[in-house]
Amino acid sequence: MLAMSSTTIIIRAFDELGLKTEKFVGVVFGTLIVEDLIAIIMMVLLSTIATSSGEAQNADIFQSILKLLFFLVLWFIAGIFFIPTMLKRTKS
Repeated sequence: MLAMSSTTIIIRAFDELGLKTEKFVGVVFGTLIVEDLIAIIMMVLLSTIATSSGEAQNADIFQSILKLLFFLVLWFIAGIFFIPTMLKRTKS
């Protein structure tokens, strides 16, 4: 959970310091997003491992990975196509 909350803290700190226009900020934001995605994947996998029994563990992990990939792709598509369209409609 610390990895996810640190992104917001660092973004606000850069904003307050007026550093959002610096070149390195894009690299930092990209790194923070990758860290958050890795943290989400680790939370899903570790919770699956902790709750599954010995024999069904591989199937449970595979099923959790498929669900995670489905929702990541779904949110990516929503972020690329649907959200900009909705924002344009609400703007006018």
